[in-house]
Order: sequence, then structure tokens, then C-alpha cells
Amino acid sequence: MSRSFAISLPNPHLTLGLPVSKGKRLELAAKKTWVAVMIGFTIFFVGMYLYQVNQAASKSFVLRSLEKDMEQLEVTVADLENASAEMQALANVEERLHDLGYVSVDHMEFVDIPRGYALAK
Repeated sequence: MSRSFAISLPNPHLTLGLPVSKGKRLELAAKKTWVAVMIGFTIFFVGMYLYQVNQAASKSFVLRSLEKDMEQLEVTVADLENASAEMQALANVEERLHDLGYVSVDHMEFVDIPRGYALAK
């Protein structure tokens, strides 16, 4: 083989089966290590991304469930406030007082206590 053929090869030591120098072996090992580290970082960061997306999705499901519960509670509160307003209406109060035996007052007289006299009937 000619020397020019060996020089024109991209990796003549590997192609011709010759021993590789320590510097060249270190360079090849560094390239392989760099690629392995980059692949490791890529896998790590993709895993972290998937973890964070999964956490955000689960929290959004919980949040949506709580929002539905809150809407339902708001409807319940509105119904209870409506029922309370109906129970406190003057007509309903008068009807319940009448059912309990109370009578309505037609004519009221007030006694002036500071003057020192009382009204007797």
C-alpha cells in the first residue's frame, strides 16, 4: 500500500487495523462520552418535562372538579337564601303567628312612664 492511500483515508488506523495511539483513543472516548452525556441529559430533561406536564394535568382535573363543586354550592346557597327570604316574608310570619294563637293588634295605646301615671282598664 502506498503512503498516499493511507493518508487519504478518514481513519487509516481503524481501516488498516493498526494500533491507535493513546491520544487518539482519548479523543474517541471523549466524543463517545460527550454523546452519552448529552443523551443522558436529554432523557433526564424529557422525563422532567413529562413529570411536570403530568402534575399540571392532574392539578387541573382537581381544580375543575372543585370549580364544579363550587358552582353547585353557589346554586344551593341561592336556593337556601330564596327559601329564607320566603320564610321571613311578613305574610308568612303573620300566618305562622296566627297558627300559634297570637292575635293582631288593632289599636295601640302607649303609656308615658316618666310622667308617673299608669293606665288601668
